[in-house]
Amino acid sequence: MSWPEAQSYCRERFTDLATVDSMGDVNRLLNIVDAGYNGSVWIELKRGTQNRWGWSNGDDTLAQYKSTGDIRIALFKNWTEAQSYCRMYHTDLSIIRNKEDTTRLRRIIVYPEVLWFGLFLDSWEWSDKWSRFFRYWAAGQPSKRSGSGDCVGMLRNNSGKWAQYSCDLQQPFFCYGDEKLVRKQIVRLKLSCNGKCAVNDHSLLTAILNKISEKLKSMGLQNDSKISWRKGEGEEVFHEEINRTANSNNKCRGP
Repeated sequence: MSWPEAQSYCRERFTDLATVDSMGDVNRLLNIVDAGYNGSVWIELKRGTQNRWGWSNGDDTLAQYKSTGDIRIALFKNWTEAQSYCRMYHTDLSIIRNKEDTTRLRRIIVYPEVLWFGLFLDSWEWSDKWSRFFRYWAAGQPSKRSGSGDCVGMLRNNSGKWAQYSCDLQQPFFCYGDEKLVRKQIVRLKLSCNGKCAVNDHSLLTAILNKISEKLKSMGLQNDSKISWRKGEGEEVFHEEINRTANSNNKCRGP
């Protein structure tokens, strides 16, 4: 579905599109996606209207962070590279919550005089106004080019990293929350074949149903849902469609 359609679907049947607050969330969602799917999956993040400062580790306020210690790495990297390094080998970039933290960090700064820490400016937001600031962008993302997309998807084939897309793009999505009562959905299917086809043959019906199921799974749209044929009168699934065309030899004549 498109991002707005996915959001409506999740809000109707669950709670909302999924938020991602940590690397643990990233890994859990990656394990949900069908192994045969290598595309992107919608999450709830979208472009906001205001810039806000937030901590790289996802904490939602500047005052509630509990310090876990600071490590100085003798490497030279840009901020994004430093963030990725700290997440891979430690927890995240350091934070500064008060004067004591500032003093402690200054003691370990020998060279250079400038040291990266975890505060960053961000204009993206969770659509349900969830205030956590965890971000996991792919290289080159988010793009600063206009028209590059206002909605965010998780990349199945790039360790779950995020990229921005047009919100109209049709792709699978994550929901969160307890499943609500789901209505049965009926889809009309039309088949065509050359010559005579035993379309109501049991083995053929089973084969078609299996193909549909495989396609839904590859798109990440079927989990525990059951699909089946709806049978009409005479226990038949399909009925022949008769095309009625006018006889080309018939001619209308005036008086």
